[in-house]
Amino acid sequence: MIKLIYIFLGVLLVALGFIGILVPGLPTTPFLLLASGCFLKSSQRLHSWLINQKLFGKYLKSFQETSSIPKGIKILSITMMWIMIFCSICFFIKSLLIKILLIICGITGSIVILSFRTLKKE
Repeated sequence: MIKLIYIFLGVLLVALGFIGILVPGLPTTPFLLLASGCFLKSSQRLHSWLINQKLFGKYLKSFQETSSIPKGIKILSITMMWIMIFCSICFFIKSLLIKILLIICGITGSIVILSFRTLKKE
């Protein structure tokens, strides 16, 4: 039963991670890292599938082995997140409250990304 809960959570976290690729302010990396942990405890097949993805698999493997994120990925993640937030605020979102919440989410996301250790060698 516990394995099924971990699988369900892992699938949910992967879905949120993929949504986070498209939605500004919603992080991708923490969801995928948590999904990897869930799959590691429940299904070797799903864990292998996740860490062998072309787009982000090598970064998940690297994090699993070193508990750190390459400097270039940190820069890319934060830059892409702020570009999407800026575009959303300027072109799509009218509500001041939503704009403020999006900026708060961006600041929080940046702090989370920067809080991980930086991989010395990429």
